[in-house]
Amino acid sequence: MMFQNKTIIITGGASGIGAATVTLFSRAGANVYILDKKKLTDDSSLSIHYLECDVSNADQVKSAIYTILQKNPKIDYLFCNAGIHLFANIEDSSFEAMQQVFATNLLGTIYCLQQILPCMKQQRFGSIVLMASDQAFIAKEQCAIYGASKAAIAQLAKSTALDYAQYGIRVNCVCPGTIDTPMYQVVLEQFQQKNGLSVSSIRDQVAEKLPLRRVGKPEEVAQVVSFLCSEAASFMTGALVNVDGGYTIQ
Repeated sequence: MMFQNKTIIITGGASGIGAATVTLFSRAGANVYILDKKKLTDDSSLSIHYLECDVSNADQVKSAIYTILQKNPKIDYLFCNAGIHLFANIEDSSFEAMQQVFATNLLGTIYCLQQILPCMKQQRFGSIVLMASDQAFIAKEQCAIYGASKAAIAQLAKSTALDYAQYGIRVNCVCPGTIDTPMYQVVLEQFQQKNGLSVSSIRDQVAEKLPLRRVGKPEEVAQVVSFLCSEAASFMTGALVNVDGGYTIQ
């Protein structure tokens, strides 16, 4: 996919799937803006620009996107990728932890949409990809709150796709399964603390549950995001796309 002279905003672009997507789009010629809490520096050689932003804070999102629009009044793509995990059942989920999951995963996505959709409506074009999870389709143990936030994002993608199709805006949702990211490493460590198994044995057990018998790579999800943004997917909107090694078909 080539994205010469196109502009994309990627939230949570400092690591994991977000970082892989930043690299892919920048190498394809896009002008990339990263919104992330982690501090980075701009890489002008690759047209990568960083704005420090906590997406759970509506004012920070508004300010960051306003800054981008002052430099680039046309935004072609938005990838709402920022998110956090909570490894706990309902009883063990503190109120503060639940608030933070929904504020980051769901409300953070909504805040970005609220700021970008008016721009895309005006230009009558735009492709948006939201980050859900295989848990938009199935449940996993110790993931009640996280799974609920991701299922809500999947519904948000479908509803927004319906509302904005008339403006030439497409909204799709990527639903990764187990991907080898920093977030996955944290979950492995939390699982180890609760169960006493070694991290390597946990990794092997996870891989064995997947039909492809391996954990996914961030770059493999980034390729799907690229496809959904591109004209190759011009007749797709409201789709929930699994990237899970076959886990949810079992």
